[in-house]
Formats: sequence, structure tokens, C-alpha cells
Amino acid sequence: MNHNRVHPESNVCLCSDTQDNNDAIFPFQFVYETLPAKLRYPKELQHYRCHIVTEGAGFIKADSTQHLLKAGDLIFIRPGCSFSLTDIRGLKYLYISFTGMNLNRAFADYGIVNPVEVFSGFNKLIDQWMEALSVCNENNLTTLTKGLIYYTLALLPTEGRSEHHQSNDVIAQIRSFIDCSYGNSALSLDYICRMYNYHPNYISRRFHEATGSSFSEYLEFCRISHARSLLLETELPVHDIAMGVGYHNAMYFSKVFRKNTGASPSEYRKRNRLGKLPQNGSAGT
Repeated sequence: MNHNRVHPESNVCLCSDTQDNNDAIFPFQFVYETLPAKLRYPKELQHYRCHIVTEGAGFIKADSTQHLLKAGDLIFIRPGCSFSLTDIRGLKYLYISFTGMNLNRAFADYGIVNPVEVFSGFNKLIDQWMEALSVCNENNLTTLTKGLIYYTLALLPTEGRSEHHQSNDVIAQIRSFIDCSYGNSALSLDYICRMYNYHPNYISRRFHEATGSSFSEYLEFCRISHARSLLLETELPVHDIAMGVGYHNAMYFSKVFRKNTGASPSEYRKRNRLGKLPQNGSAGT
């Protein structure tokens, strides 16, 4: 679907005059940002934000982390986090600002544990957010956006946080979390085990039993698969793609990419566009 057709052509900012910090989630602002390059950075929020990227690309930087942003990415930002948007190329996004009680604990249940968390692959939500914006006003803003946040959170992979979860369910949730969070360079077996409160040896064994591959093999496969798509579907430089799929070092990314495909990222892009790359993605050295 061509989302440009349904988008407003300029910024939209809707606000509620009242706030209730005692509510679990209390939204007070709904914004469509079309000119983020004109904003002043770094920014430090005093409240929570949930964003969805509608089009374009760019990077969000916070502390020592950096994420490539593209359409369909969900971004959650915690209060007190200092962040910047850089290398902006037609980037547009919607966001909801909100406050609430015990949100740190609630967010952890959805894998939102860092000051900035990015989840990919939620393109189908764009139209729903845009439709909500089109009917939103100061009278229904709080109710409408609260429902939208809860619905969005419900689509995220949830943490296996109680002893009642079966091990296979936990592994399925971990796989789903990897599929959405592969661009997080800090993602690792230890990272997952701290979040899910399991011993690494247990998760490693159960993951291999359920998937036939190790945790690191699955994560690498996921990252390289997305890198291949970005190489063929965008004009992003290889360095940006490396950062976008979780590799800080572009040379190491190229080494891993060649190991998985038989070609360097540049060769893969060139040969495929010339129609010379075999369908299985391998190529001669």
C-alpha cells in the first residue's frame, strides 16, 4: 500500500489539557512529525514516547547505541534519555507522549529494557495509527491513544516472566523477540537470559532443541537475512546497513555476510541487480 497517499502533508500536533500521572498509561500528545531534521538535538524527554516510523530513514543515537530507522519501526523512549536523530533521509514518524505509574516494570514485560528500544516489522500498524490521527481531537485523544498504545504493546513479543510458561513457549517468545530486535547490537544470549531470568546453559540447550541451531547462529541468520533485503531494496551504504542490523564494525559485518552468502555485501548487491546471483544467494569467491 502506498502510505504517502493517506498521510497529511505537514506536521500535526494534538494535545490534551489534562494529565493524570496516577493512571497506568496516560497519553497527552499525539504528533505526526514530518520535519525531524529541523528539531534541536540532543533531546531529553521528561515523559515516555512511543513512535512508529511511516517513511524514510535515519539513525537514532542514545548513549553508546545507534539504530537504523526505517518504515514500520517502533521506537520506545524512556524519560531522562538523551537521544539524537542523524543522517535523516525523508524520515517521518508518528508518536504518542504519555506518563503513568510503574511503566518501567510494565515495559520490561515487553522487552523494553533500554532507554531506547527499536522493534522492526510493524508496517501494518502505520495505517491504523494514521487512521487514529485522522479522527483524534482534544476530547477523545486520551482514550483513543491509550487504546492504540495497548494494542501496539500487545503485538510485541512478551517476556516469559512467570514459572507457568512452558519452555517451548519461552523459546518461541525469544525467537519472536530476536525477529523484532535484531538491530540491537547489544542483543546476545546473556542479554536474553538476564531479561527472561534463565540460565544461559538452559536457554542454549532448549533453543537448539527447538530450532536445530544455536542462539548465535539464529541471530546471525536473522541479521544477514535482513541485510540482504536492505541491500536489494534500498540504496543505503553498506556501513549504514551493517549498523542497522546490529553490527558496529562494517568490516566484521562484511566478513560474516561473505561467510553466509559467498559474496561481499557490495558484490551481492551488484550481482543480484545484474541478474547474475543464483537464487540461493551463494556466489563464487
